[in-house]
Amino acid sequence: CAFFEFILIGYIYGFNNFMEDIRMMLKKRPLEPFWFFTWCISGPIITLGVFFISIIRFRTPTEGNYEYPAYANALGWLMVCSSIIFIPIIMIYEFIKAWKATNSSQHQINENMPHYLRMLTYVSQPDTEWGPAKNENRWGRYKPKIGQLPSTYQSNNNDGDDISTFDSENICRTKL
Repeated sequence: CAFFEFILIGYIYGFNNFMEDIRMMLKKRPLEPFWFFTWCISGPIITLGVFFISIIRFRTPTEGNYEYPAYANALGWLMVCSSIIFIPIIMIYEFIKAWKATNSSQHQINENMPHYLRMLTYVSQPDTEWGPAKNENRWGRYKPKIGQLPSTYQSNNNDGDDISTFDSENICRTKL
């Protein structure tokens, strides 16, 4: 899983996008060469190496002279898989939603692309309301366009504390 996290952050979401997000949160841009080396080069190589070495050197677990039965090993793997199985399930669910959405002509996605690329493009786009919750934290590429700020980010409070994003009626809102 860590290997795919490195790939997602470094190459799919983009190293520069991630650096801009960190700069927005910290109000300064961290030391880029170090983070580029760790997230895009050494991190993926090391995690992939550890994964393959652990597969090659796998032995049935033992405790002293006692060797655990095969069902105990299977139960352990079942527990591991039960925590990560929802990642591909949600991915498949989102692709089904994207398939339905890209079949309709209401979305402005290039019709010349193959259907699977249109689906990937649709799924990869952030929700229009995605970004920092407080308006004063929305700057750089997250700065709202004039008149395009979603109503969930506009606060009626005079104290400057915008918590309307976390209202119970807004939690379950989705793109479709």
